Amino acid sequence: MPGVDNYVTHNKGKIRKLTPRECLRLMGFRDNFKIAVSDTQMYRQAVEYIVVDVLIALVKTNGYY
Repeated sequence: MPGVDNYVTHNKGKIRKLTPRECLRLMGFRDNFKIAVSDTQMYRQAVEYIVVDVLIALVKTNGYY
């Protein structure tokens, strides 16, 4: 997807790509979530999710809960 950046700097400025599992972790998924598609498809799916805790905070902040 254009504009999606899934790289991270580590080890004295070297850049590496986040793994699909790391992307899922950032989105709040547990490590026991089964990845049943290719890495490319998983990257696409990971950016389509919303972090549930963030959604709850937004709802509460806006007085809907």
